[in-house]
Amino acid sequence: MAKSRLDYAAIIKERVSSRQMLESVGVYVNRRGMAKCPFHGDGDASLKVYSDARRGWHCYVCHVGGDATDFAMMWYGISFKEAMSKINDMFNLGLPIGERASPDEMREIRADI
Repeated sequence: MAKSRLDYAAIIKERVSSRQMLESVGVYVNRRGMAKCPFHGDGDASLKVYSDARRGWHCYVCHVGGDATDFAMMWYGISFKEAMSKINDMFNLGLPIGERASPDEMREIRADI
């Protein structure tokens, strides 16, 4: 059975770590997983990138965080779907995001909702 569009977020989360996403836009993450938060003029490294990919990243000053997709949404000021598409392109994941779903895929998506 083909992957539904709803699975793309999980696939991206598995394949692209928060560290990879931050570093791809020029945010330096030190060996302890700390970085200067790009969202609030950070003087000190207050953003933690966790080694456990399920925990993602978190800024202890802004009180925001999430996974690579959440970071892309904030960094680029785009929607969730646009962020998934952007990450798909940036990291050459080859997911058919944005392509029209077949009737079978649409039935599968509706069944999952």
